[in-house]
Amino acid sequence: LSGLPACSDFRVNDNDLNSGSLDNILNTLDANGLTNGFLDYSNQTGGASPNIGVSGVAYNSLLLKGWTVLGNVPI
Repeated sequence: LSGLPACSDFRVNDNDLNSGSLDNILNTLDANGLTNGFLDYSNQTGGASPNIGVSGVAYNSLLLKGWTVLGNVPI
């Protein structure tokens, strides 16, 4: 993800990503600092959710930056 610093529309829905991958996506997009983006990681076939201890701060930060985030809330 580090090769996509200007990415503000990221769709990885309907995949089988694990929690670590979802954490990485949230943390990387948050670190990029962009506002008002769109992230969709919904409908992971394995039912994975981000880990609140790993990416919960990034998830909330993206929301505060105006991002629309679709997918399981970090648990």
